[in-house]
Amino acid sequence: MLLGLVVHSGSLATVFFAPSEALLDQSIVFLAVLVHNFRMPAFFTLAGLFGALLLDKLSQRKFWLQRSKRLALPLLVGQLTIVPLTLASGFDPIVSFEQWVDAGWMHLWFIFYLLIFSAFASAGHLLTKTLKAKLGIESFGATRLFKSLGNPISIFVLALSSCALPAYFNESFGALEKSSSFIPDISLLAFYGCFFTFGYAIYSQWELISAKVTRQWWVYLLIGSVSFTTYYWLVETNPENQFLKLLYTNSTWMFSVAIVGLCLRFGNKPTSFAIYFSEASYWIYLVHLPFVMVSLGWLAKFSTNLPIAFLATLVMSFTASVVTYHLFVRKTFIGKFLAGTLAFKSNRHKKVRSRVSAKN
Repeated sequence: MLLGLVVHSGSLATVFFAPSEALLDQSIVFLAVLVHNFRMPAFFTLAGLFGALLLDKLSQRKFWLQRSKRLALPLLVGQLTIVPLTLASGFDPIVSFEQWVDAGWMHLWFIFYLLIFSAFASAGHLLTKTLKAKLGIESFGATRLFKSLGNPISIFVLALSSCALPAYFNESFGALEKSSSFIPDISLLAFYGCFFTFGYAIYSQWELISAKVTRQWWVYLLIGSVSFTTYYWLVETNPENQFLKLLYTNSTWMFSVAIVGLCLRFGNKPTSFAIYFSEASYWIYLVHLPFVMVSLGWLAKFSTNLPIAFLATLVMSFTASVVTYHLFVRKTFIGKFLAGTLAFKSNRHKKVRSRVSAKN
């Protein structure tokens, strides 16, 4: 979630401060495009994995109670408070109903999509459980298929397959499409749904696949880096190249799996610092965009350049979000609510909660 600050600070800074051909300016553009490539696909992969975990451990009623608390209620409250505040901070202080409707979910769109994916996962889990009970079928022939998901070749096949999906890739900009409309974009829903389904599927063979991904995270990272670098070079030199979409999509898949491996390899021993920001990350993401808009609006009054504007916006919006969390949210029911638990009872509970909060 915290990478959202990097993407929004970088992409919006280029709107206020047009990038030049200087190396630093182009580096900021590159960074924003790179993070946008894998941030949400990786998130939905982890969300699918932890969604499967929740459905395995909880009843349907408890699962939807948890989803309502963690997703539906924050989405509703955020839509009525944070979205109007963001619009007011960047444009006219008086936000009309038409502006609010046109803005849609804004940066909260992913919560809406996650609710939709949760509904499909819940229905699929219930159907599978019912069929197993009635027909006595344990694997439905899927075990061997799921086991194969832990190697780079199978991930490339997934990338190749998802390339067949229409309209998720913007040919003009050479990047993922964006949509915050109240009506979900079917193409983006299908594309991100592939990552959620992937995360959901690997849970059934988690011990085997996690061991492979943990060992090979650097392989996925290397393949993703080569694929993305080639894509970016072609965007600059041959934007009509027919392989742009495949290279971009392949890097998205490889980076997403690499992030899962990195989390397993280096994130299984949470520190106090990591626990704090895993609990704070949801709040920071929810409220950061108004701070980004205010920071850029203020910086626009001065004669500055893109690198300074980007760094200043990132630091100011991050600091403001963390300060509001620490002073007004962390020790309140809101902090406990967003962290996904009702009490901070012990260090053991904190570790468990931090893992779920950071990944889901």
